[in-house]
Amino acid sequence: MPRWTRLQNWTDRQEDWTIRRDGQPVGRVYDNGFDGGAGRWVWAVQSGECGMGFSHTFEEALEEVRKRGR
Repeated sequence: MPRWTRLQNWTDRQEDWTIRRDGQPVGRVYDNGFDGGAGRWVWAVQSGECGMGFSHTFEEALEEVRKRGR
């Protein structure tokens, strides 16, 4: 079973995270501060099934990264 962790990217932006699978970075989740209807949490995957999108909650954004990141 993979081990998922997150690492805060910036000290001045509390809601900006690198998401890691078994110690390797696979994506990023951050609060863009604006909800234009699609959600204010941006997720991006750079490993596995690459892509990006928006979610309404932090937990939903994390789940998107976990589904796609390998």
